[in-house]
Amino acid sequence: MANVAEFTLHNILINTSSLIDILFIKAFKSMGLDRRTLELVGNSLLGFSGKKIDALGKKAIPVSFEEGKRVRIKTITFDVVNMDYPYSTIFGRGFTNQFEVVVK
Repeated sequence: MANVAEFTLHNILINTSSLIDILFIKAFKSMGLDRRTLELVGNSLLGFSGKKIDALGKKAIPVSFEEGKRVRIKTITFDVVNMDYPYSTIFGRGFTNQFEVVVK
């Protein structure tokens, strides 16, 4: 569970082999974010069952985690994709580097 743009997301996948952080369109819409605020993306994404996926755009979004009274907030740039997936977001290396996450 994570707080992304002041919206609590569940069903998060942490994939340390992914170079990018992905936000799926269903979660993006649930947050009330506007597609017109997305930045253009120059490259396609690979890896979804070997398929090439074109992202709708990129968006830098604040992500926070709370542990007791401690809160950490970092801005993560997500590629927003228009596809059904069992997760709301995939945190890749951008996330793990920003939050200095160690996955065991």
